[in-house]
Amino acid sequence: MNLVFENIVIKNCFFPIIDCKRFSTHNRNLIFFTGESGSGKTIFLRFLSGYLDFFEELDINSDVILENSTKIKWNEYSENKKSNFYLGQDIDNFITGLYIIDEINSSVMDIDISEKIIKDNTCFEPFSMISELSHGQKKLILILKALYSKANNIYLDEPFTYLDRFERDKVGNLIEIMVKKGKNVIIAGHGMELFHLEFEAMFEIKDKNIKSIDKKVIRKRFFDLKNTLRKNRICNGLSENPVINVKDLCFSYKDNVVFDKQNFEFIKGSINGISGKNGCGKTTLAKILANKLKLNKNNKSSIEYDKNTVFIGNNPDMYFLTNSCKKELSFFSEDTEKSIVDKVGFDIKDRKISELSYGQKIRFLIYLYCSLNKNIFILDEIFAGQDMGNILKIAGFLRKIANEGKTIIIISQDSFIVRMISDKILRMD
Repeated sequence: MNLVFENIVIKNCFFPIIDCKRFSTHNRNLIFFTGESGSGKTIFLRFLSGYLDFFEELDINSDVILENSTKIKWNEYSENKKSNFYLGQDIDNFITGLYIIDEINSSVMDIDISEKIIKDNTCFEPFSMISELSHGQKKLILILKALYSKANNIYLDEPFTYLDRFERDKVGNLIEIMVKKGKNVIIAGHGMELFHLEFEAMFEIKDKNIKSIDKKVIRKRFFDLKNTLRKNRICNGLSENPVINVKDLCFSYKDNVVFDKQNFEFIKGSINGISGKNGCGKTTLAKILANKLKLNKNNKSSIEYDKNTVFIGNNPDMYFLTNSCKKELSFFSEDTEKSIVDKVGFDIKDRKISELSYGQKIRFLIYLYCSLNKNIFILDEIFAGQDMGNILKIAGFLRKIANEGKTIIIISQDSFIVRMISDKILRMD
């Protein structure tokens, strides 16, 4: 992947997102990008891979010098993407098949080999339906698809989010195999995934520019975050009153038993973490607790819960009522609106929802919905796409409203974050 990008300018609504004189990918097999949420990591990764088709509002200018020293414009470079494989955070947009075998076979083109790859690398049956997999399980299938694709250049946006620790190890191993096979892999993320891999080069997007960064700097940020979360883990004292009481919970999908006579409770004013392997039923439980998933009439389970509950899932676009940040804020009082604007950490007055990064959307949703006069907030994978600074801000905000008597339930694969901020953890295996 010997490419040189010169005079890079990527604009959105006439202001630059990236403004960089030169960036090259010479003789590097594994590259890492980091930066604050909303700094332009996803945009720049799509720019390098040529996949900016869906961003019509962007004005892109750059010269690209190819391996044979030919200089072309970026638009011409983006028209031929055969050697590039891009995988974004919005996993469902990259699924092309009905069954697992369809996804793998679109890269391998030999059904017998595809079946062997699936059996050797996953616990799934080749003809399992993609729609029945969890978000993390879908990601694992798509990473396998990238490994066996004919593409020489693999671009992965936040490849470790929504994965349990076993799947993180699996994906890390698959990325290392890609490099050994001679593929060039560029990863965008927030830094905590660095402990899995050794990178040839690391960069940070800051102030619209691309700068080299040392791994030690990101490690220090990580441990500073860890120490600060520990210090800030202070609650006003929990009540003895359960706001959710579950007895003998039973639930199945067809022949798959998810819960069999499970008992637990959540206390008023507490922060609770729910963690466990992908596919174990975390999101299913969250939907049951939020009364989004009804139990059938023959179910003997007993669930006492507060109907004054908010649920935010891991697809932020589903929860906005409009495409305007300003209109979303208009449902609140002037004081609450100002408080939300102060918390989100970026200018949202004249922004469209579609212009926000994944992490910015999640943040905006948290501060919007958690400003409602509700008693219980059930939040699914809210730390995905967040840089370390914003993780700290979100954790502080959730502790504040918990101390005001609200009950928080967080579903997350990130056991580190859950352990650092929760009063109680429900581990599902």
